[in-house]
Amino acid sequence: MKTRFACALSLALCLAASTAVAQPMITNVAPVPLPTIGGATLTISGTNFGSTAGSVLIGTSSCLTLSWNNTAITCTSPMGSGRDRPTVVVASGMASVPFLVSFAPPSIASIDPPNAPTVGGQLLTIRGSNFSTTGVVQIGSSVCALGPTGLWSHSEIRCTLPAGHGRAAPVAITVDGQTGNGTYAYAPPIVATVSPTTGPAAGGTLLTLMGTNFGIAPSVTIGGSPCVVQTSSHGSITCRTPMGSGSQPIVVTALDQSATAPSPFVYMGSDAGADAASDAASDATVDAASDSASDASASDVTVSDVVASDVVASDVAASDVAASDVTVSDVTVSDVAASDAAASDVAASDAATSADASGDAGGGPVAGGGCGCVVPGSDAGHTQSSGRILVAMIALGAALARRARRG
Repeated sequence: MKTRFACALSLALCLAASTAVAQPMITNVAPVPLPTIGGATLTISGTNFGSTAGSVLIGTSSCLTLSWNNTAITCTSPMGSGRDRPTVVVASGMASVPFLVSFAPPSIASIDPPNAPTVGGQLLTIRGSNFSTTGVVQIGSSVCALGPTGLWSHSEIRCTLPAGHGRAAPVAITVDGQTGNGTYAYAPPIVATVSPTTGPAAGGTLLTLMGTNFGIAPSVTIGGSPCVVQTSSHGSITCRTPMGSGSQPIVVTALDQSATAPSPFVYMGSDAGADAASDAASDATVDAASDSASDASASDVTVSDVVASDVVASDVAASDVAASDVTVSDVTVSDVAASDAAASDVAASDAATSADASGDAGGGPVAGGGCGCVVPGSDAGHTQSSGRILVAMIALGAALARRARRG
């Protein structure tokens, strides 16, 4: 009896050993990484999966079974995010040792609009993949907030652009410990006005620049030297000018983008500065002088413009005009009317009415009751002609002088 019992017990143990199920083991999962949106068809390779379908878990979510055999399982991946998520096969009540898989990190395909003002506030649309359903977007050193009009999906994010600067501000989308990177271009600075545009060579002038897209920490140079910034915003800058000379360009830089002001800064007290500042004044003076000259030409004044009272004998000494300066043919008697010059305008010595008793005109003056005329060709006649010429010249000169003063 004892022998039979021992044999029966041994047989039972042998049968139990032969029907025991081995622990399933995963050797590979493909393809990886998994998309955060899910839906990928996975092939799980291994051993001891059995012939009866069990279950597959990725993280805490089920991978929907498509096919099952002892060495291979196919299933549809769930949504998820992050790296090193445990994958477990449960077969005949036994679980495999976890096999770690990761979801793909965020990937940026485009950002619309492609650039915006440095002041921010623009609604951005970021398109790509593997954004999952939540995360953080950072542009530069600030967060691109979702706000009331925001959106977050596996392939699209809408957020409000923060203030910033630069043609390639870094963009980082972080989802469950994984980050996708890109860049964003802020608009370049524009300088509209500068005030004042001149200052002393010693520097220290407080300069005000107005414009747009100056960014969050702009710098200013004048002729390559720093203009120390006192205050700044996206639309205005004040700074103290450095020492310098001449006319120097003003440049505003917002991170890696620069703009030159429409007007240079002119340092006064240097030759170059003085020349630059006086150019406009000298141009205006020359123009004014030429206008006056053209307004009063010699042809604008005739001898008839001058009355006898305009010129007195004391204005011109007899010695000022020699008889040889003007010939009789230069001025005819008709050039000057008798009313133009009173007899007092010309000294008696300038034009004698008669010749000396021993004068050069033979025969002298006509005896009593004569006409008192001077014989042409005599010295007295020559003197009288010279006197008329002198009167005409005096009158004409005075008229031109008055005309010029009026202009």
